[in-house]
Amino acid sequence: MYEEAQDYIKNNFPDFKERIENVLVIYNFDISTTRKRNEYFGIVMWKVIKAIQSALESNVPVEGDDMFNWAIGNLVFY
Repeated sequence: MYEEAQDYIKNNFPDFKERIENVLVIYNFDISTTRKRNEYFGIVMWKVIKAIQSALESNVPVEGDDMFNWAIGNLVFY
């Protein structure tokens, strides 16, 4: 199912990387160094992919078909 989520992202979000970078800025992640940026980018990206995978598996109805915004809205950051 992970591959299905990756394919969904590739086909529906050509700007996926930019969206993740915007999330890092919006949520005030400390991206002052490349190392920190890469670490947080990987964590947020993984969480978004897992949320999209879960939504695809359970056929969650997403308003406006914007699964990315839905996934971000359902993430829990500790």
